[in-house]
Amino acid sequence: MSVPPLSAATKQQVVVSVESSETNLRIANSTDHGVAWRVTSTDGVAMEPSSGVLAPRESSEMKIRRDDSYKSNLVHDRVGIEWIKAPPEVRSGDVDEEWFNGTAIVHRKNFSITDE
Repeated sequence: MSVPPLSAATKQQVVVSVESSETNLRIANSTDHGVAWRVTSTDGVAMEPSSGVLAPRESSEMKIRRDDSYKSNLVHDRVGIEWIKAPPEVRSGDVDEEWFNGTAIVHRKNFSITDE
């Protein structure tokens, strides 16, 4: 799973437009094996799709939408992504939650949501 390089001055954040309350986030698998991933978020933030499997060197885009009624809580909104090495027999399809509860190493990255 690849994430953009961060400098000391760069914060890990997802920017959501005040006007549309929607943005996209691209995730990419830069490894030579399949990666299963899932996302979590605070209330008022919807993400589609919320899980998936990326083949080696594949990328995917997800849509992040914020409910307008939650704008006052924007400072506390977060998006989290977890990923693991997918079982070898899995090429695509639904993610089994048990994969994340087993012996696989679970990687995590969290982002704050902020206005433009």
